[in-house]
Amino acid sequence: MFRNANLFAATDGIGGALVFFGKLFIACATTAIGYSILEYTSLSDGLYSPIAPCIVIFITSLFIGCMLMNIYGVAADALL
Repeated sequence: MFRNANLFAATDGIGGALVFFGKLFIACATTAIGYSILEYTSLSDGLYSPIAPCIVIFITSLFIGCMLMNIYGVAADALL
């Protein structure tokens, strides 16, 4: 284990970056889909601006993305 300490550190760093970008991708993709639904359907008829709903969508999807990517992180740590 001590002979491969740098390999463990590199794997942990790459895994951490993948988890971070996974969370960000989930939140941004969900917000883009929500914006498209709000903008291009009849849901936007009574809506003044889609910014507030998109902020709520982003925060909610970021929370869900954190939970999903934590499961991925636990699985990656268990494999190491």
